[in-house]
Amino acid sequence: MTEPVPTIPVIDLSPLLTGAPGGREKVAAEIGAACREVGFFYIAGHGFGPERLAEMFAVSKALFDLPEEEKKR
Repeated sequence: MTEPVPTIPVIDLSPLLTGAPGGREKVAAEIGAACREVGFFYIAGHGFGPERLAEMFAVSKALFDLPEEEKKR
């Protein structure tokens, strides 16, 4: 039987950015757990607009589309 695929956690950065009491610790704990348990995470509450997000996704896609040997460099 195959193991279930974990869902990628969504971490809200707004408590960190607004200076909410305990926000820094909360966000850090969520990032730590996501890295240990899943290895990836999405972020929300970051304040970037749609244009900037589209640009970041395009740059990420360009990186992952490179041949493996080039990515390793």
